[in-house]
Amino acid sequence: MQWNQFWKKNLLTILPVDEIYNGDKTVLEYLHVRAGKILKHGRQSRKEMSLTFGETVRFGFFAKGSHLEQVSLVAKNGAAAKQRAKKYIESEQIYDEKFELKIRMVDQGKKDAKVAIAAVAKQDLDDVIRELDIQEKPYSRLAMYETAIGSLLREVSEVPLVALWSDGEKLVALLVKDGNVLQKKSKALEEQGLLSGMGDDEKQNLIDINALRENIVNTAKVVYGMEAVETICLGKVIDWVSNQASNSDDTIAFLNDLRNGEKLYEKIIGQFRFSAGIDSRVVIEKPELAGLAFVYPQYDFMPEDYHHQVVSYKMAIPALVASVAVSLVLFAVSGMQYVQHKEAMAVYQSTIESQRTKYNQLVLEYPGDKQIKNLASHLDEYKGREQEIRLDVLIGWISSNTPKNVVLTSLKVERKTIKAGGRSSAPEYEPGKYLVAVSARIESTYERSHDQFVNMVTRLGAKGKFESPIMSFEPGEEGAVGKAIFTAVLEVDAKDFLKG
Repeated sequence: MQWNQFWKKNLLTILPVDEIYNGDKTVLEYLHVRAGKILKHGRQSRKEMSLTFGETVRFGFFAKGSHLEQVSLVAKNGAAAKQRAKKYIESEQIYDEKFELKIRMVDQGKKDAKVAIAAVAKQDLDDVIRELDIQEKPYSRLAMYETAIGSLLREVSEVPLVALWSDGEKLVALLVKDGNVLQKKSKALEEQGLLSGMGDDEKQNLIDINALRENIVNTAKVVYGMEAVETICLGKVIDWVSNQASNSDDTIAFLNDLRNGEKLYEKIIGQFRFSAGIDSRVVIEKPELAGLAFVYPQYDFMPEDYHHQVVSYKMAIPALVASVAVSLVLFAVSGMQYVQHKEAMAVYQSTIESQRTKYNQLVLEYPGDKQIKNLASHLDEYKGREQEIRLDVLIGWISSNTPKNVVLTSLKVERKTIKAGGRSSAPEYEPGKYLVAVSARIESTYERSHDQFVNMVTRLGAKGKFESPIMSFEPGEEGAVGKAIFTAVLEVDAKDFLKG
């Protein structure tokens, strides 16, 4: 599918080993996937997790009180459908607290729509987000285990399926069609003191999950008019079925109904390639992990402003540096280019260390007036060099405070000059002050363009002072939007952009 091509190029997916609010909050189980190939499968702490440029994280979670189903609503569009879905959940009294809701339009008629609903208590979602450290890692999607499993099955089957899954802590049965979860039933194993081990406990687990399956099958028949629905076992349930294969006990006579998934297993495995040493069955044993690669964006529970404010900030820095590198000029004392300037900084740092040594010696020797004057001269030079601006920090800040539909076309950074240099004298610069020439454009109406640029000036003005902001507007042809060009010079202080 076209919207999945980004994942097939580069993606890191992870999820917690245990429920986020019950188990170890720092250890994660992950699949590292690139170009459709699973490179690694393992566990590591969140602190150990490192990403290279272009990699992102998709995170899965399970909330016991999550609600998933498909309903028919009176709605002419998606916005109306979401409002109707929210009222539906409130009227059914599914939650007695605040909740977060995601919908996906399944079918849109003239006056009504079929809508797939995924909802979770806001407190449960907040608990998950609180543990993610979302300001530190570029998360691209936060999705329920259930929607991840449903999305994985969409890739291999065009017919509805009942998916039976367990991770050893909970039993879950799902009615899935076209990647949407139409119905969910679940039970925590610990509710009856059950274990995920061998023998009688395993048999009881199968009996319990088959009861959930029958409930789902009846729902499929009565509510959705599905006469026959195939079943697929995933996760721990695969082992339970296999271990009981030779058992003739009539209490688990339904086993034959659970052994029809081999062809689907092959199709699921066929969605990936595997590095040496990776067991290909990991994608059917951990479908909640593998399915994150295919989950619909409509089921993303990340905060709405996260992707623009954090992900675009972190990913835009290297991209923007590359796009404006030709026009970026940093005038150092000698007017050298930025690359030369960085090389010179290494020399400066060495000089500064030498100056620190001299300073320590002077203090120990109880310096006189002349020595104090020399020391002051050294310190002034040291402070000036310490105030060199961090370009990556500056550009990142400008990018994160630029409205997302405004395109930065040029940035030029230079020191603020006090006195121009001559043939025999170098220019004088105001310590720590820099001027940033900003150019940007937007294609929209005049009013919208003006509002966006005012917004941009307000944001950037928090750490700087604008000089001569100008907006020019070129109207489009009749019925078309116009194009606005914005130019301005922003004065900033280096001390605000010394650290990332």
